[in-house]
Amino acid sequence: MKLTVKDNYLNVRAGRPSVNAPSDRYLEPGDEVEVDDTAYPGDAYDGIGTWFRDKANNYYWSGGFQTTDLTDKQSFSWFDELKIKDLWDTYGEYGSLATVAVLDTGYDIGNTDLAPAVTDSDILIDYASTIMDKSHDLHGTHCSSLIAARNTLHWYIGVAPQCRLLCGKISSGGELRNFNSIISGIKWAIGKGADIISVSYGSPLNDTDKTNFQSQLNQLLVDKNVLMFAASGNNFAGGVISQDLYPASFSNFVSVGATDANGQLSDITVRSEHTIIHSRGTDIESYGTASTPAAQSGTSFSTPIIAAIAALGVSACKKKTGNWDAAKLLSALYNSGSDLNGFQGKKVIDPANFFEILINT
Repeated sequence: MKLTVKDNYLNVRAGRPSVNAPSDRYLEPGDEVEVDDTAYPGDAYDGIGTWFRDKANNYYWSGGFQTTDLTDKQSFSWFDELKIKDLWDTYGEYGSLATVAVLDTGYDIGNTDLAPAVTDSDILIDYASTIMDKSHDLHGTHCSSLIAARNTLHWYIGVAPQCRLLCGKISSGGELRNFNSIISGIKWAIGKGADIISVSYGSPLNDTDKTNFQSQLNQLLVDKNVLMFAASGNNFAGGVISQDLYPASFSNFVSVGATDANGQLSDITVRSEHTIIHSRGTDIESYGTASTPAAQSGTSFSTPIIAAIAALGVSACKKKTGNWDAAKLLSALYNSGSDLNGFQGKKVIDPANFFEILINT
């Protein structure tokens, strides 16, 4: 789109949306520039943290233009790659009949794009007194927004923006002091009618605990029609780490890994034979501590994206037949995916193909 500089000179920033990025030229008032249709979060100036980018990878602070047309919502690269808006437009499905539970650090109760989505919440740990997300990076808010943000502001973030969202607080600052909080969260979510449960935590367990918690899950999930997704775990140390982390490696969970912007397995993913499905997990913009969406990376964010796509499928099935089947939906989700390059039996989610299989079978 074409934008016009208003009444002050506007620096052209090279390479990144920051007031500290290199600038060797500026635009004068009245100058026009062609930029792409995506708004990028960056340094805030004068209360505005949205930037535009041209084909040469130069960034322009949006506050310097006469009209930035932000009444038209902007999308981010991960959202566009998954073709979420095409899915909405083709099937008219926004997740209205699905209930999704996020077990995390709570949510930002002051976020006007997320808070209206929350139909119920609970604190499932004894060392927190508020559902308010107080983690340093607002981890729970970032995850929950990817699922259910209502997209009422300037950005497309929520993949299933009409779903009912349940927020269970199983951690305060990002730590997980006791694995029992996950079990309690699952029990609470099922009791509240969750179709989908998303858990962006992963930790090792000793053999005794693995056996104990697996047994509890087996008993808890008897005759329950619910799909549970969990992050395979993050590797920030470099190299390759292969390890089974939990709850993702329990038989009742779907373990989710992260791909990069090129659709390849991201080095951030802890590898496990239990991890069968992947989605973009690098540079995922969502709500957090900043006034505008900011990017974070990890399997923590691949997980709610896939959970939200599954929620769209749940809602579509309910509209079509009045019910849905967790095993059949998971089969469609997996079988519709593209093969992950270099990893036999592992898939990358393909939302369009998933819906084509789901709706037409």
